[in-house]
Amino acid sequence: MIKNKSRMWYFELVLIFVFFIAVGISILHSTPWTIGDGYEYILQSVAFRNHFSFGISEEDFSIALQEFPELKRGITNIYNNDLGIADNGLKYSNHFGVYSALVAPVKAILIATHHSPVNAFKITNLFL
Repeated sequence: MIKNKSRMWYFELVLIFVFFIAVGISILHSTPWTIGDGYEYILQSVAFRNHFSFGISEEDFSIALQEFPELKRGITNIYNNDLGIADNGLKYSNHFGVYSALVAPVKAILIATHHSPVNAFKITNLFL
């Protein structure tokens, strides 16, 4: 009886692993896109990678446009209209930054492997 449970546990583990691999491959081959708050998370993740804070500078904005050229319009709109400006001149989103910090290493891996960094958010969500 215990042996059967052990086999079942092994089968379930393999099934979960196959699921994660299949969804990951599907994500990497899907069309990169984002909506809504995704643009703010993109800007926060760039800022966090550049200076370990969530204040978005002009330089962060420029880098985001380079890394996400297909999302230029949405990123520009959010940067110019929807972010609060602090006394230090940096712009801030109203979203908690830890999610953007979690995405930053995944995004770095995708950039290094020549995949769209937009997919970093989908891959992070897969593991959350």
